[in-house]
Amino acid sequence: MAQFPTSIGASGIWTLDNQKVAQQGANWPRSTTAITVEVLIVAGGGGGGTERGGGGGAGGHVYNASVSLVTSSSYTVTVGAGGSGSIGNGTTGTAGTNGSNTTFSSMTAAVGGGRGSARSAGGYAASSGGSGGGGGPDITTAGAGTSGQGFAGGAGQYGGGGGAGAVGFAGSVSGIGGVGITTYSTLLGIVGAGQNVSGTRYIAGGGSSPASDGSTPKAGGLGGGGRAMDSANASAGYANGTANTGGGGGGTYDQTLLAAGNGGSGTVIIKSANQAFSTTGTVTETNTGGFYYYYFTTTGSIVF
Repeated sequence: MAQFPTSIGASGIWTLDNQKVAQQGANWPRSTTAITVEVLIVAGGGGGGTERGGGGGAGGHVYNASVSLVTSSSYTVTVGAGGSGSIGNGTTGTAGTNGSNTTFSSMTAAVGGGRGSARSAGGYAASSGGSGGGGGPDITTAGAGTSGQGFAGGAGQYGGGGGAGAVGFAGSVSGIGGVGITTYSTLLGIVGAGQNVSGTRYIAGGGSSPASDGSTPKAGGLGGGGRAMDSANASAGYANGTANTGGGGGGTYDQTLLAAGNGGSGTVIIKSANQAFSTTGTVTETNTGGFYYYYFTTTGSIVF
């Protein structure tokens, strides 16, 4: 009679169906082998600022072409959330927040994007982050970016959030968010991630700041950056960064009880010659060209 397996071993006669059931229950003994995988991690973007506020900075990004893992071990995938946009109401408004970091295995954390400056909550400065938040009407200084992960926000009264590929535009009239990067366009395209612009994929664009006269605002930085919200487009969610791009949130023109744009959440993409044994969280598997690709849009785990 077959003895139900443990992590040490199994004995007896096993049918293929028996083995399948045991493997699915993570009870079948598995070998431990060193493997390497390619990984891109993107942090959550920062929230935008209200009352002519600055755009939120894009989430930072980290890439490693050779991450060492071991089969049979579980690795946590932490996908950073986007920061919240501020809510304007003079001194009683609420401040925005930075995006959250994204982490995987031994890789350096991708740093969440910085919030944009605004008048709400009595006025607060832009924050530094993966990319920095843009300056606002009262505190014009922009947040700094993290070296190798993103750029600073734009300084001035209407500063755009920094992007992974460029500094946010300085805000004298309207600050456009800094552009994201296309470095990983092929990888993004395989899993359907990022912002698709005529076949080229961008990630981590900065959020934009509204025009000084409340006119139709500029679009966010390529790579999921949030549009700025003006009087004609004052609706919840209008200025949010795009989910799973790390885009910064857009700022708002008016004093309003509507929040400025939230930053877009981050992502983790893993490329491996080995198929995963199991995953948790919201993850899409793609098998092409002899490789397996795992696109995580929420926090989870993976075992090879």
